Amino acid sequence: MQILVITNVCDELVNPNLSNLLTAANKLGSKCDILILGTDSSVLESALHILPKFKIINKIILLEDNSVSPGVIFAENFSKSVAQIAKGYTHVLIAADSV
Repeated sequence: MQILVITNVCDELVNPNLSNLLTAANKLGSKCDILILGTDSSVLESALHILPKFKIINKIILLEDNSVSPGVIFAENFSKSVAQIAKGYTHVLIAADSV
C-alpha cells in the first residue's frame, strides 16, 4: 500500500489538518509520502523543519508554483502535476479545507 498525503502551506504554516491526515494514514497501516503545495520556496523549506517529527513520513515532495502571489494557491495551477504524482499511489488523502 502506498499512501500520498497532500497538504498546503498557507500564511507561512503547514495546513493545521495535517496531523489529522497523518493519523488517518497511520490507521491505514503504512508509512506515507507528503506532497506539499506552495508558492514560496522559503515557506516550503520552513515546513520541512516541522515534518520530521512525524515518524510515519517516508518522503516529502515539494510542488511549487510561482505563477500566483505568495500565499495564494489555486487548485487549477497544481491539478495536472498532482494527478501525475498521485498515479503511483493506492491511497491519496487530502483535508477538505485544502486546495
